Amino acid sequence: MLAEDLLIRTLLGFRFVDAATEQPVTSGLAVSAAPAAARQPLVQAHRTRSGHYAFHHLPGLHALAYPADTAGPPESASGTAFLVRVVDRQGRFLPAVRHVTVPVLPSPPASPPEASPLLDFYLLSAPTRPVPPGLAVIYTRVVDVATDAPVPHALLELEVDGEAVYGQADRAGDVALLFPYPAVVAPLSGSPPSGRRALFEQAWDLTLRVYARPGALTFPLDPDVPELSGVFAQAPALIHGHPRASPPGPPAATRTVTLTFGTPAVLRTAGEARLFIEPSP
Repeated sequence: MLAEDLLIRTLLGFRFVDAATEQPVTSGLAVSAAPAAARQPLVQAHRTRSGHYAFHHLPGLHALAYPADTAGPPESASGTAFLVRVVDRQGRFLPAVRHVTVPVLPSPPASPPEASPLLDFYLLSAPTRPVPPGLAVIYTRVVDVATDAPVPHALLELEVDGEAVYGQADRAGDVALLFPYPAVVAPLSGSPPSGRRALFEQAWDLTLRVYARPGALTFPLDPDVPELSGVFAQAPALIHGHPRASPPGPPAATRTVTLTFGTPAVLRTAGEARLFIEPSP
């Protein structure tokens, strides 16, 4: 009996990452994909033993995934675009849709067989997510100053130790922005010896920006889930005071957020847990 080697390529795989902790997310996700150019049923990814999510049997890519079945992959199969959707069954992360292009692989296949490199897919926290130990959190609801209506999918950018961290509003405008605490700014020695009181008295003033342009978002797979690159491409919004305040005060491009160690920060405007903005037209 002759043995046969069956060559199967994994053309598309993802490493999901928690944007707040930079740690891999290896379970609890439902991941699916469909061609970007045509409406076809979603194909489910399978979770590998290493906790990654990989696709097989993607429409239009059989010749690339199973090169032994054909004389060679058609040129048009290389670089096919797909929409990938991820939903967290545990409610820790916001659902997301991302436009990706399957990388072009050599033909004939390399030996040993090659697979596409894993793509990193960062997941943003849902407002209902329990806060893991050691992380700071900022809560608010993003509201349009002109209509008093929530602004779904607005993007919040916070500058922490010279780097940007992000949170995204859900469809109700609610945001939980989770991130590691900034560097401690005072020594923890002295009385009491443990430094416990000094640590919980630590406070930081951080700079917040908001990006919102609802009319520019696209919803290719789900009416409540915008394509991710469009979320991050939104134009800057202006941050306002309370519309009924007298005087309301001029709008600003940034807002200072005071964060105290161990205490969730809630962005309030005139006592209300809301952040009033003027979205970009």
